[in-house]
Amino acid sequence: MQGYNGWPVQLAAILTAAGIKAQCENFFCTGGAGGNYSTYDDRIVFSGSGISQPSGSGVVSVGGWMFNATAAGSVTFTTKTACTSCDIFYFGSSSSGSMSYQVDGGGATTFSCNQATSNVYKLTISLGSLATHAVTLNWVSGNSWLIGMDCYDATTPLLHIWNWGWHGSTTAHWTNQYAGSTASGTSAWLPLNCVSASSALQPSGIIGPALGVNDMNTSNNFTPAFVNANKQMLINSWASTTDTIMLTEGPATASNSPSVATQQQSLAMDYALAGSLGIPLLDEYGWMGDEPTMETFGIYNNDHLHKTKAGHNITAHMVVDALLAIA
Repeated sequence: MQGYNGWPVQLAAILTAAGIKAQCENFFCTGGAGGNYSTYDDRIVFSGSGISQPSGSGVVSVGGWMFNATAAGSVTFTTKTACTSCDIFYFGSSSSGSMSYQVDGGGATTFSCNQATSNVYKLTISLGSLATHAVTLNWVSGNSWLIGMDCYDATTPLLHIWNWGWHGSTTAHWTNQYAGSTASGTSAWLPLNCVSASSALQPSGIIGPALGVNDMNTSNNFTPAFVNANKQMLINSWASTTDTIMLTEGPATASNSPSVATQQQSLAMDYALAGSLGIPLLDEYGWMGDEPTMETFGIYNNDHLHKTKAGHNITAHMVVDALLAIA
C-alpha cells in the first residue's frame, strides 16, 4: 500500500542520506484505500465529495482506482521535503472536463483534461522557491480522471521514486483482467497499457511486482502457475522501455493466506522466471523467513500480512544494496 512509512519513501531518504538525492513526494490513484488517505499518509487531504473513488473494474491504473472529479471538491498534497515543481498525471480524452490547481492556497489556474487522443498525460507546474509546498487540485467542470501527482526539486538531478503500491491488488488487476476474464483490457489508462513510451508514465526502472499473496489467498484462490504467467506478462510488457528488478513478496500467515507450501512454490517460480529473463531478483520472502518470528521483532503487524515501518525499512535497505551492486 502507498503511505508515508512505506519502503519507497524510506528508500528515498536512505539514498539521499548516502549522497544520492532522491524524492518520493507523490501519490498515484487510491492505493486501494479510497479517499481515506489520512489514516496512513497525512500529506493528502480531501475536501468535499466531488473527487471520489469509483467502485468496480475498468477505472484502475497504476496504484489503484483513478480519482473521478465530477463535482465540487478538492485534494491537497503537502510535501514534507523541499520541492520546486510538480507533475500532475491525468487521463485525458475527448470527453474529459477541466480542473484547476493552486499552490500554497494561492490563485487557481484552470487546465483542460480534454485531449484528442485518449492517454495518460502530464502537466508540469512551478511551485516557486525550494521549500515545502501544498498543491491543491480542484474540480472545475465536466468529468475528469486524476491519476496522481509527483512533487520534486527541479534545480538538481535526482531519482524520482514513484510509489505504485495498491492494497489488495492481484496480478490479474495489474494485467488488466477482471471478473475472471483471461483477456486483457485495451484502455490506455490500465496498468499494463499505460507504462509505455507513448504515455506520460514511463519510468526508467521498476522494482516489483511483489505480487502473489493476494492472488493465492482463500478469497481469490489463483494458482501459482496463473500468478507466474501474469508476472511474466507484466515484466515482458515493461521490458521494451524499462529495466526491472524483480521483488518477491514476504511471507504471510493471515487466516486467508495461502499455505507455506504454496508460497514457496510461487517463490521457486519467481526464481525460475527471473533466471529465464536474465533480470535481478530480490528475495524478500527468503530474507524475512518465518513471519511469526518477524512479528515478535516488530517487523510485521499483528495481522500476519503487512510489514511495519521497521519492516519496510528492511525492504528499503535491500533495494539500496541491490541498486549499489548493479550500478
